[in-house]
Amino acid sequence: EGLHYNIAAISSPVTSDTSIRMVLTIMAVAGYAARVIDVKAAFLKGELENNEEIYMKIPEGFEKFYPKQNSWLQIKKPIYGLKQSGLYYYRKAKRAMKINGFERSEADPCLFYAWRNEGLVIWVTWVDDNMIIAPPNIV
Repeated sequence: EGLHYNIAAISSPVTSDTSIRMVLTIMAVAGYAARVIDVKAAFLKGELENNEEIYMKIPEGFEKFYPKQNSWLQIKKPIYGLKQSGLYYYRKAKRAMKINGFERSEADPCLFYAWRNEGLVIWVTWVDDNMIIAPPNIV
Protein backbone atom coordinates (compact mmCIF):
# COMPACT_ATOMS: atom_id res chain seq x y z
CA GLU A 1 0.00 0.00 0.00
CA GLY A 2 2.84 2.38 0.74
CA LEU A 3 5.74 3.60 -1.31
CA HIS A 4 8.17 0.80 -2.19
CA TYR A 5 5.68 -1.78 -0.95
CA ASN A 6 6.65 -5.27 -2.16
CA ILE A 7 4.38 -8.14 -1.10
CA ALA A 8 7.00 -10.79 -1.98
CA ALA A 9 9.53 -9.24 0.42
CA ILE A 10 7.29 -9.31 3.50
CA SER A 11 5.86 -12.80 3.73
CA SER A 12 6.97 -15.09 6.52
CA PRO A 13 7.46 -18.70 5.42
CA VAL A 14 5.22 -21.34 6.97
CA THR A 15 5.78 -25.07 7.23
CA SER A 16 3.97 -27.41 4.88
CA ASP A 17 1.30 -29.95 5.81
CA THR A 18 3.61 -32.64 4.44
CA SER A 19 6.34 -31.66 6.91
CA ILE A 20 3.88 -31.75 9.82
CA ARG A 21 2.70 -35.25 8.82
CA MET A 22 6.30 -36.44 8.44
CA VAL A 23 7.32 -35.08 11.84
CA LEU A 24 4.29 -36.62 13.54
CA THR A 25 5.10 -39.96 11.87
CA ILE A 26 8.69 -39.79 13.17
CA MET A 27 7.32 -39.03 16.62
CA ALA A 28 4.99 -42.06 16.55
CA VAL A 29 7.54 -44.51 15.13
CA ALA A 30 10.45 -43.39 17.34
CA GLY A 31 8.37 -43.03 20.51
CA TYR A 32 9.22 -39.33 20.75
CA ALA A 33 7.23 -36.68 22.60
CA ALA A 34 5.98 -33.33 21.35
CA ARG A 35 5.62 -29.89 22.84
CA VAL A 36 3.76 -27.02 21.23
CA ILE A 37 4.92 -23.50 22.03
CA ASP A 38 3.23 -20.21 21.21
CA VAL A 39 5.73 -17.35 21.29
CA LYS A 40 4.08 -14.47 23.10
CA ALA A 41 4.42 -11.08 21.35
CA ALA A 42 6.53 -12.72 18.64
CA PHE A 43 6.00 -9.92 16.14
CA LEU A 44 7.55 -7.48 18.59
CA LYS A 45 10.74 -9.56 18.91
CA GLY A 46 12.04 -9.12 15.36
CA GLU A 47 14.57 -6.55 14.19
CA LEU A 48 14.50 -4.13 11.27
CA GLU A 49 17.33 -4.96 8.92
CA ASN A 50 19.80 -3.10 6.73
CA ASN A 51 19.05 0.34 8.20
CA GLU A 52 15.53 0.01 6.84
CA GLU A 53 13.34 3.06 7.31
CA ILE A 54 9.63 2.48 7.80
CA TYR A 55 7.13 5.22 8.53
CA MET A 56 3.51 5.11 9.61
CA LYS A 57 0.67 7.58 9.74
CA ILE A 58 -0.24 9.00 13.14
CA PRO A 59 -2.66 6.53 14.77
CA GLU A 60 -6.21 7.75 15.20
CA GLY A 61 -6.63 9.55 18.51
CA PHE A 62 -2.96 10.60 18.73
CA GLU A 63 -3.19 13.62 16.39
CA LYS A 64 -3.24 15.99 19.39
CA PHE A 65 0.30 14.89 20.30
CA TYR A 66 1.56 15.57 16.77
CA PRO A 67 0.02 18.88 15.72
CA LYS A 68 1.85 19.23 12.39
CA GLN A 69 -0.38 18.33 9.48
CA ASN A 70 0.76 15.23 7.54
CA SER A 71 3.03 14.06 10.36
CA TRP A 72 4.53 10.58 10.16
CA LEU A 73 6.20 8.41 12.78
CA GLN A 74 9.35 6.39 12.11
CA ILE A 75 9.10 2.78 13.27
CA LYS A 76 12.26 1.61 15.05
CA LYS A 77 11.11 -1.97 15.83
CA PRO A 78 8.52 -4.27 14.26
CA ILE A 79 5.01 -3.81 15.63
CA TYR A 80 1.71 -5.61 15.25
CA GLY A 81 0.03 -4.49 12.08
CA LEU A 82 3.33 -4.06 10.22
CA LYS A 83 3.16 -6.47 7.30
CA GLN A 84 6.84 -7.44 7.62
CA SER A 85 6.70 -8.30 11.35
CA GLY A 86 6.25 -12.05 10.79
CA LEU A 87 9.21 -12.17 8.42
CA TYR A 88 11.44 -10.22 10.83
CA TYR A 89 10.55 -12.63 13.64
CA TYR A 90 11.26 -15.64 11.38
CA ARG A 91 14.70 -14.27 10.48
CA LYS A 92 15.58 -13.71 14.13
CA ALA A 93 14.33 -17.19 15.08
CA LYS A 94 16.32 -18.72 12.21
CA ARG A 95 19.52 -17.06 13.49
CA ALA A 96 18.80 -18.35 17.02
CA MET A 97 18.29 -21.89 15.71
CA LYS A 98 21.65 -21.76 13.90
CA ILE A 99 23.43 -20.46 17.00
CA ASN A 100 21.97 -23.39 18.97
CA GLY A 101 23.27 -25.97 16.51
CA PHE A 102 20.13 -26.60 14.46
CA GLU A 103 20.27 -27.04 10.72
CA ARG A 104 17.48 -25.87 8.45
CA SER A 105 15.85 -28.41 6.17
CA GLU A 106 16.49 -27.88 2.48
CA ALA A 107 12.94 -29.02 1.71
CA ASP A 108 11.12 -26.82 4.25
CA PRO A 109 12.49 -23.48 5.50
CA CYS A 110 10.47 -23.83 8.72
CA LEU A 111 11.81 -27.24 9.76
CA PHE A 112 15.00 -27.32 11.81
CA TYR A 113 16.79 -30.34 13.25
CA ALA A 114 19.76 -31.18 15.45
CA TRP A 115 21.34 -34.36 16.73
CA ARG A 116 21.86 -34.44 20.47
CA ASN A 117 23.28 -37.24 22.64
CA GLU A 118 19.73 -38.39 23.40
CA GLY A 119 18.66 -38.43 19.73
CA LEU A 120 17.16 -36.29 17.01
CA VAL A 121 15.44 -33.01 17.93
CA ILE A 122 13.08 -31.53 15.34
CA TRP A 123 11.74 -27.99 15.59
CA VAL A 124 8.94 -26.88 13.30
CA THR A 125 7.79 -23.27 13.19
CA TRP A 126 4.61 -21.75 11.79
CA VAL A 127 4.98 -17.97 12.19
CA ASP A 128 4.78 -17.66 16.02
CA ASP A 129 3.73 -21.25 16.79
CA ASN A 130 6.33 -23.96 17.27
CA MET A 131 6.33 -27.73 17.70
CA ILE A 132 9.30 -29.58 19.14
CA ILE A 133 9.63 -33.33 18.60
CA ALA A 134 12.32 -35.13 20.58
CA PRO A 135 12.99 -38.05 22.92
CA PRO A 136 10.73 -37.71 25.98
CA ASN A 137 13.60 -36.81 28.33
CA ILE A 138 14.41 -33.73 26.21
CA VAL A 139 10.90 -32.41 25.71
